Amino acid sequence: MTLCIRVNKSDRVFLVTAHGLRHVVAAASPYRLFRESCHRSPFSLSARQWADLTSQLFDREDKDLSDELCELLLQQIFATAFPSPLLDSYLKAAVTPTAATPSPLIPVTTFLIHLSQHTQDPSSTSPNHWTTLLPLLETATTALDVPAPRDDATTTAPRQAQERQRSLDALSRTCAALSRLTAAGLFPDARPTRAQGGAQPSLSQPGGSTSSPSVLNMSLGTPSQSLDLDAPLDFDMHMLDTDAAGGVGDADEHGGQTDGVQAMLSVVGVGSDGAEADDEDRVARETNAIKAAGLLVDLVQRKKVVELFAAEGGEGHAGMLFCNCGGSIPSSLFHTSTEPWQTCYHILFPSTVSASGSHGLQQQPVVQQALLLVRRLVDRDTENRMAIHMRYQELEDEGTARAMPSAGVVVLMYHLVGIRIRPVLSDDEAVERLAKLQQIKKIHHHLTLHSDAQPSPHFSKPPQQGSSDEAFYLELWMSALTGLVETLYRSHRRAKQRRAAAWAGSEVAAEPPPPVNTTTDQMLWRALVLVKLPLLIGKLEQHKRSRGQRRYGHGHDVGAGVAGGEFLKLGLGDGSDELQVNKQVVMILYSI
Repeated sequence: MTLCIRVNKSDRVFLVTAHGLRHVVAAASPYRLFRESCHRSPFSLSARQWADLTSQLFDREDKDLSDELCELLLQQIFATAFPSPLLDSYLKAAVTPTAATPSPLIPVTTFLIHLSQHTQDPSSTSPNHWTTLLPLLETATTALDVPAPRDDATTTAPRQAQERQRSLDALSRTCAALSRLTAAGLFPDARPTRAQGGAQPSLSQPGGSTSSPSVLNMSLGTPSQSLDLDAPLDFDMHMLDTDAAGGVGDADEHGGQTDGVQAMLSVVGVGSDGAEADDEDRVARETNAIKAAGLLVDLVQRKKVVELFAAEGGEGHAGMLFCNCGGSIPSSLFHTSTEPWQTCYHILFPSTVSASGSHGLQQQPVVQQALLLVRRLVDRDTENRMAIHMRYQELEDEGTARAMPSAGVVVLMYHLVGIRIRPVLSDDEAVERLAKLQQIKKIHHHLTLHSDAQPSPHFSKPPQQGSSDEAFYLELWMSALTGLVETLYRSHRRAKQRRAAAWAGSEVAAEPPPPVNTTTDQMLWRALVLVKLPLLIGKLEQHKRSRGQRRYGHGHDVGAGVAGGEFLKLGLGDGSDELQVNKQVVMILYSI
């Protein structure tokens, strides 16, 4: 029933339990010195003696065995029906550092990660185990030190970055584990009770224990092997008869309840006392839930895990799988969120589990504080995402608005085609009007940006022309293509109506053929898009280059013109009032 170290004839060191031998390390010949002491009193080792011997054995090994040792200890603890003080003392000695052993046998991050794996279903384990493990969990979280991020290229930087990632993973898993323990007390109706006929899950090893390489391959096909041999009861004195054992086998095979199951459960006190055991479990789970909620609040407030995850951001930690939280939580949360708060929220606020029976525990101040913190953290994450989304929409709308053709550009396009105003302008006149329209747009844009601020009377550099030129050229192309599409659509609609009337054989007078202007419009718009517009844009570039050096050579630009009231000789007047400027701009648009 206890855990110690023994060396056999083959000089191999094992952990001895009632389940059998658990191989740990291969021992060298000097460790034969421990053989006599171990054989004399194999169960008399204290926690510190066991830790010292194990530390000496670990020093002789080339590989790290802390993961194997931690998993073995936790499996032995959770495999028992009731807590074992000796196993708990061994685990505490392995995790807690001392003056003699400053580095513990099991690192804090390793302990937190392995312990969180046993909280996948807290209802399947006895709450008494967590009563003794939660204080050790608090000690481990207090001792956990997350390394600060480093940007230098030293040889130790990759190792420290890996340690930081592992520490953050341990913290995130711990937050999820504490949320599960809190939810186990908040929602007692979500788990089967002993009185409901479910077999006691804590009498067998956890689901992941059979796959561990350090555990013997024990088949659970027979009922006797499904019992816990480490329980503090003498099962040999309460051995079931053959008929009862056969009944248990039938019950396991058919999934039903037989007299054999009832006889087995009566051994461990489950049967007539099932209701009392359920009450004790409920009280223990609620107590553990309050402690877990307090630890979660302490992590957020004292450990500053929110700042740690926020500082980490998305630098390699976004794709880390924090925890397996069951089918009720979307799997996309494991890859899109860099913080465990969404996972904790779905655990503490499930949509499929009824909250009946948990109102009493929800009145506890610590539990209320934990629920409020998780809700606020999730709301903060949602607000940040919404702000980013809205900013993206604003930028998208701004880009679309800058690319939309203005009224002056559309009128000029129709003017060039010769549909609305005749005679058609020459190329030089069209280039002059295009330059004026572009300058008007720059003035409007400048007034929009600096409507509340006082513009500087002088600028050291001329404004950047690239973005404004591209936006204006895009306006020209969109205006020309829009006119061409509208003309083609009108012709296509008329042709479609004529084909429909001919197909139906209607004797109704068909629509008269399209006028000559429609065909002419199509030809003019196509000529504008294919020939005229590229030519005008090229001449506009030459016109701007010829005037740009003369204009900006004297230290003037758009902002200086607006501030000084001389709007680059566009005839806008000398007033600097924004309303007067807008009136002058509208007049120029109408004159075009």
